[in-house]
Amino acid sequence: MLLPGDPRLWVYERNERRVFRNIPRNLAHRRGYYTIVRPDGSEDDKFENILATNVEGPGIPVLRKLSSDNKQLKWEEIGFGASFIAMQELRVPYMREQLASAMMGIQEQIMNFSLSVPGYVERVLKELRERGENAHDVSADDLRESFRSGKIKLEANPEASLKALGYMLPTLIEFYSQMKWTVLISPNQSFLTSDAPVCRNYPKSSHLGAGLLNPDVEVYFPISHDRVLQLTHDRARMERFEELQRKGREREATRLRERVPEIAYCNVSRERAIEINTLVIERAYRWVYAPTSIESVTELFVGDPKNVRMDVDFAKGPKLIRLRSLLP
Repeated sequence: MLLPGDPRLWVYERNERRVFRNIPRNLAHRRGYYTIVRPDGSEDDKFENILATNVEGPGIPVLRKLSSDNKQLKWEEIGFGASFIAMQELRVPYMREQLASAMMGIQEQIMNFSLSVPGYVERVLKELRERGENAHDVSADDLRESFRSGKIKLEANPEASLKALGYMLPTLIEFYSQMKWTVLISPNQSFLTSDAPVCRNYPKSSHLGAGLLNPDVEVYFPISHDRVLQLTHDRARMERFEELQRKGREREATRLRERVPEIAYCNVSRERAIEINTLVIERAYRWVYAPTSIESVTELFVGDPKNVRMDVDFAKGPKLIRLRSLLP
């Protein structure tokens, strides 16, 4: 996001009027963010290594290619780029908090359901006593009363958000790989980025719940000071594929699906760039980063982030869990 020849970004903080400048290496960096500390104090940095080797390593060159020229991508490059974008969406503190909260909601719902099943808690406690693990000799009624009154609470496992991330990542990669990629170029207005760099917009359907199945979903990912990558559903391609399948022309449908989609490049007006910047500011968690000083950021960067929220919905029991992403 840097301007050519300028090593520093302008940094804005939500609900604060202070603005400062710093180099990207010092911003939004936390050592060992994905390192898991085991009960014995040892550290597991396997996820950190996988991220660096399998996601960032092959993904960054793809974005550099899109940000410096009007080049087309191979299928493998689209996959690398989709993996990088999906990880950038899920890895940030805001989304990790949302994922951990959703996992906690699921666990609480399962706990409530378990406490309501006649005889279940009694059986579990009996098994614990037989193994000598129920040291406090807690009764089933005591456990039910303590949990429902809030005297005891579940505690989030530090690995919960990573597990949820791992569940969601393949689906995001598949969606992003199949969507239409358009590089929006702004000659007259610099683009912003933030600590939540992947921004979704739902122009008409956000009131219905927000997700990648929404037909009008727009995904924005700033890749340079003058370029933003936009992902949308390739409706023409999807409709043609479905038409070929309906007519039994499976071979043609397969060839269409395997054909590498074209990357589109188009210039946008200053007004359109400002609209995208406003979206980035609204979706940011705490920090916005700009290649130039933009006075309007401090005026817009107030209140709570208008980003996706994970909401756990149990319809008729723990087997019917649905995660819904909503906009406030």
